[in-house]
Amino acid sequence: MRIGGYDFNPRDLTLNLQQNAGRGMPPPVRPQTTTYSRPTHYSYSLWDRINDGVESIGEWLQETGVWLIPVIVAGIPAVGGIIWALVVVISEFSKHGFWNGLLALIVVAFIAAIAYCILMIAVALMSKVVYLLGYVFTNAWTLLITLVLAGGIWLFVALKNADHTPKHKYQPRTEQTTPTVTRYRCTASVLNVRAAPSMSSQVIGTIQKGETVSVVGFEGNFAKINWRSQTAYVSRDYIQKIER
Repeated sequence: MRIGGYDFNPRDLTLNLQQNAGRGMPPPVRPQTTTYSRPTHYSYSLWDRINDGVESIGEWLQETGVWLIPVIVAGIPAVGGIIWALVVVISEFSKHGFWNGLLALIVVAFIAAIAYCILMIAVALMSKVVYLLGYVFTNAWTLLITLVLAGGIWLFVALKNADHTPKHKYQPRTEQTTPTVTRYRCTASVLNVRAAPSMSSQVIGTIQKGETVSVVGFEGNFAKINWRSQTAYVSRDYIQKIER
């Protein structure tokens, strides 16, 4: 049974669309369904912002700072040195004549050459340091780990060098004893007073028979006495202790 150019089977109520696809009747077109997907929103957290900032600093250090920072640091003393050299040379030319000015120019040029070599070495070393510093700022994690390591090393050194002794440390009391002074009387008619306990030492004075002296000790055959606000020595054979 044909219905509208298509074969219809009344038994199972089916319509054959493929048999008549080539008989001038186009096959039915299935409607296209449009699916909509819900857009995803990415939350840009504070940690992500910090991480991006640290990365940008690291990139700047390794691309721009690696040459800009050394040039600025080395350029300040270089400009000051050039100004100083010009002032010195011009001053020598104006005050002491051509030859002194020429000599000053040669000396300044020699100093400038040495300073240039030193600055170039410093710039090269500083560039390496800045480039390595850029690795510290690779991201927020590398910066955080570096800060933790640096803080740990500083804390270790500080605790190692710290004085663990209490501020008010107990100090045993030391008793200061004054030497015992004993009075002696001279038994010789004239007794030499010497600067040292030796017969060859300088004679600094004399005491007469019966004169008393204060003896604070003995060194060999000499007695140590207080004589005219100073320490002196006399022979112990010619003095006698005064009994109280």
